[in-house]
Amino acid sequence: MEILIGKKQAHPFVFVKARRCGSNSLNLWLENTIGRENYIDLSGDNWSINFDVFDVVEDDILAAPKVTFCRNPYSRVVAGYLADIWHYAPQFPVNISDTDHPNQPPPDADHSTQIDMSMYKMTDDMDKHIEAFTYFLDEMCDYLGGNEAKHWWQVTLVNEPLIHTVLNNDPSNIEFFDHVIKQEELPNIWPTVSKEIIGRETPFYIANDFKARHPSDKRFGSDFMKVLDYNNNREKIAEHWKLDFECFGYEK
Repeated sequence: MEILIGKKQAHPFVFVKARRCGSNSLNLWLENTIGRENYIDLSGDNWSINFDVFDVVEDDILAAPKVTFCRNPYSRVVAGYLADIWHYAPQFPVNISDTDHPNQPPPDADHSTQIDMSMYKMTDDMDKHIEAFTYFLDEMCDYLGGNEAKHWWQVTLVNEPLIHTVLNNDPSNIEFFDHVIKQEELPNIWPTVSKEIIGRETPFYIANDFKARHPSDKRFGSDFMKVLDYNNNREKIAEHWKLDFECFGYEK
């Protein structure tokens, strides 16, 4: 769980970051409108976080706006595959790099490898992406089904269901929030939320999107949604992200 708490003398707020749901854009907004010195970042990943917002936030902060984001699990899982793909790629059963591109990703990358995503290009062969995504998803489902994790990316905030990383495994915790904003509705809803937090309406700029990560690719992130139509991938997400669909109001 990643928690951002605004200092009381500036703009009190509580954000619980939902990864792959606009969290990079939230970082940009906070830096541009709040200032890093005016909020506390209690960040960490699943294996190191020592804070639980439902236990440690003081009563006077609880009166401030409490916000989180969500996203359709189908597009969120596909985005998780694409977002850090060069870190996952060495473990895929097929090479998803465009081998004709002048730059090739490191063959032994892991979570600690520093990678400039924009240097590389993915293959145009969608069949290879279907195979790689299916492997990625099957490994995620194996872990979510109760088996021990075999890869570091199975247990990151980026890829796990929001029921775990945002709601702390308790659906009733959604009542903690004043605003649960669907990523698909962010541009329309954000000005009102912004006014509640800082007293004026501000836009919400998209940061680190598909084109920023993959500038050499001529497709859009939405073009990769077709990977869901093979190998029962859509049904797998419907099963293992079931509570995300239910808690955040998405249709399977």
